[in-house]
Amino acid sequence: CPSTTTTVGAVKVKVFDRNGGLLGEVTNSKTGTEYLGFATDDDKEKIAGVQMSLLSPENGGYLIGDISFIQQVPQKVLCQNTAPNNLVVNGSFEKPDTQTEYSYGVKGFLVKTPIEGWQSSQNIEINHKDLGKSAYSGSQFVDLDSINATTKISQKIATQVGKTYKLTFAFEASDNLAAVEHDKLNVYWGNELLEALDKLDNDTAWEVMNYDVEAKTTETILSFDNLNEKANSYGTRLDAVSLNLCQ
Repeated sequence: CPSTTTTVGAVKVKVFDRNGGLLGEVTNSKTGTEYLGFATDDDKEKIAGVQMSLLSPENGGYLIGDISFIQQVPQKVLCQNTAPNNLVVNGSFEKPDTQTEYSYGVKGFLVKTPIEGWQSSQNIEINHKDLGKSAYSGSQFVDLDSINATTKISQKIATQVGKTYKLTFAFEASDNLAAVEHDKLNVYWGNELLEALDKLDNDTAWEVMNYDVEAKTTETILSFDNLNEKANSYGTRLDAVSLNLCQ
């Protein structure tokens, strides 16, 4: 059954099972309809959910309407077929080769900006797997907390207006700090924040993320940053960035 909790300018809906277990929750802070999906106990493949709508603002909050249980939450399906060519240059950060170009006398460790394909607000830190941290793809990956400075990296990509692209990348947290520390990753497509990701330190399993993104201009900037976390030299690791045209 659903229950609601109001905050300033937002409404939260929590869904519980018959035993009082929390199935999920969703917060809506704008007018319109929001969906919360969850797997049902009797059929893990079948998605049920709650639909909620916010009406006009009133006294700094919102009127709540149309909270209802629905059997099938509309799901956005990622494109299955894509063109073979990756539009991201140096998406696995294999260049420069940190076995031949490195910093502070440490082979496999490079701090530099720009690097092939990528610009940065700070130096870009590239690590080689020979230093003991496995890459998701190839031999190298980027750490977004370079020499005690949070980092934003970006790449401008030629795109076709109105076309849909599949964005894929892998990320993991650092394992150099206590597990209570958080590593953050903010993903931007142009000016749109696709997602603000968060992992606890020591969660070092590479996780692959996929998004369908639509181009609104003939050039789109793809960027990743951790600017909203504390700089401590150990940040989110990023690898295997790709962008392919959906067909």
